[in-house]
Amino acid sequence: MHHCVTLRFSRTRTRSNRTLGLLSGLVLSTLAAAAHPSDAEPGRAASGGPEWGTVATPLRMVNLNPFHLLYGVPASAGVRVLAPDSWELIASTDIASYLSEDASGAEEILMDGETYRLALAWRRGFRERFEYLLEVSEVAHRGGAFDEFIENWHDLFGLPQGNRDKVPHGRLALRHVDASGVGIDIREDRFALGDISLGLGYAVPDWPFRNDGPAIRTSVKLPTGDEDALAGSGGFAGSACTLP
Repeated sequence: MHHCVTLRFSRTRTRSNRTLGLLSGLVLSTLAAAAHPSDAEPGRAASGGPEWGTVATPLRMVNLNPFHLLYGVPASAGVRVLAPDSWELIASTDIASYLSEDASGAEEILMDGETYRLALAWRRGFRERFEYLLEVSEVAHRGGAFDEFIENWHDLFGLPQGNRDKVPHGRLALRHVDASGVGIDIREDRFALGDISLGLGYAVPDWPFRNDGPAIRTSVKLPTGDEDALAGSGGFAGSACTLP
């Protein structure tokens, strides 16, 4: 079971439109990781546990709800903590297609489009049972390139369309309205630097468990993302999670 608490701390800051060239970086880092694996045993847990393949590891998942992504809830990482001096470079691309509309009282939320997140994460074990993490990401919000495919898929298997067949294909609409007025209204594609995250993981001694002891992970999100592009919250955020 995964328990996680996230805290957000806002502050006024100067916005920046600078972005990183992560597309080329992701390709190069993937090649580097494949060509130069760690000299240590990256598949072995800090507690001296078994190799990869004998301990279950979770699929790395990121919540790509555009209004949820801002607040630094970390991706699932599992209980495996790298051994001292071993490292791991992770290049990932996550894509979500969505259509959701909700109005309750004075609040209105509309989400129609696709969100892409490109990320490069560096994990390294630095002492027994400890590892640190640095993650840099870019976020894009675009019109739905997969709208027709998803509709056809739902038709093929008799799944509900959820109003997808009643709105234009390729539309991007991210809108939030409350009693104070229109807070977000994005109708054109956006691509911007996301928030940088720094993390620390600790593997709790696995006795009396076998091969799969608990882990504690904490992280801090830095306000580097572009708020106008819905790629950052404009404030610091911290999280603490326990697994399993």
